[in-house]
Amino acid sequence: MNITKEQSRTSYIDVARGIALILVVWGHLLSGATFTFQWIFSFHMPIFFFLSGMCFHPEKFDTLQTFLKKKIKSRILPYFFIAFLAFLICMCIPSYREVILADGLGLQMLSLLYYAQPRNLYVGQIWFLIGLFFAELFAFFWFRFMEKKKAIFIFLGLGIWILLASQVLWRINMLFSTPYFSRLPWKIDAGFIAGIFLVIGYYVQKYQILDKLYRFKFILFPVFLFLNVLFGPILNGYVNICDCVLGIRTFYFISAFSGILAVMLFSMFVQNLNILAFFGRYSLPMFAAHTFLIYFVNDIRFAVTNTFYTVAADLPYFQTIWMTIAVCIGMVIIAFLYQKLWSVFTFLHSQFILQPFVETAASNISYSTVGNEETNLNQHSQEEFNS
Repeated sequence: MNITKEQSRTSYIDVARGIALILVVWGHLLSGATFTFQWIFSFHMPIFFFLSGMCFHPEKFDTLQTFLKKKIKSRILPYFFIAFLAFLICMCIPSYREVILADGLGLQMLSLLYYAQPRNLYVGQIWFLIGLFFAELFAFFWFRFMEKKKAIFIFLGLGIWILLASQVLWRINMLFSTPYFSRLPWKIDAGFIAGIFLVIGYYVQKYQILDKLYRFKFILFPVFLFLNVLFGPILNGYVNICDCVLGIRTFYFISAFSGILAVMLFSMFVQNLNILAFFGRYSLPMFAAHTFLIYFVNDIRFAVTNTFYTVAADLPYFQTIWMTIAVCIGMVIIAFLYQKLWSVFTFLHSQFILQPFVETAASNISYSTVGNEETNLNQHSQEEFNS
């Protein structure tokens, strides 16, 4: 198996993203007191930032303006669109609507606009888009100043970054601790930590480090998994990059990177599993919808069994497994619907936007170029999320 081919690279990245997405679903069903929950949370969001780093191309951004224009379009706007869509759905469901109205407009706006994590809209996970925006922003400045530096300065810079994230960031957050706020706005703090994973993911891809490690996969995989479990749930307990809960900082980074590398090696080994790659390719709509699906499946379970359990609190362990499978089936349906809706959008885009543009600017731009853009619009939606 030649794992250095570009197609294989894309495949195992999609597989890794698919595995991480399934673990996110399972983690959101489990009680925080369980070992499995703490194991999943030790690396499940850092790996998304790491994978984003593997797909990051700093050379695409000549200026900060170019970067902001692209990333606001692909990170900030989807955040608000998903939150608005979730709000409309919740307003149509009486039990959901009552909770939101009880919160009041002020609390909802504080959660949406300051903490970047919508409250009681069942899409709290989209904080990731804002965290990713700031992680990429920090990475943009990193590569502007460090890309051409020698390896020793890159290692030193990353060490200082990790030190700042470990020992300084929480003190800065304390300065923002008031009766109204409790941390830096808009997940800047989480984005600062996430930027470390993103930048290292970039270097891992650039220097083909995974290809080198893969030769020793049967030795390294159990070693990385052991280190992840030891320095994660066993020694460090609950962590959550979203809330900047890192526990013992050194243990956190050892566990997170060990878990990431274990998943990456496993993904390279099973990169031909198309179902996992499918989850990875459509991770954005699936990720956005999975919490709604969790509560939908839980409502069905209650209707069938007449036994009430609270999600992420007291669900029996076995039930979290079959509910994860049920939610994954629902996410596949969501992905197909997304695919169809995007096809309709690309058709309308080509008929009412691209085509008039071609006709009026035929002397300046070739039709083949526009046709190529039109053909690839469906793939472009996920690439916007990746790049």
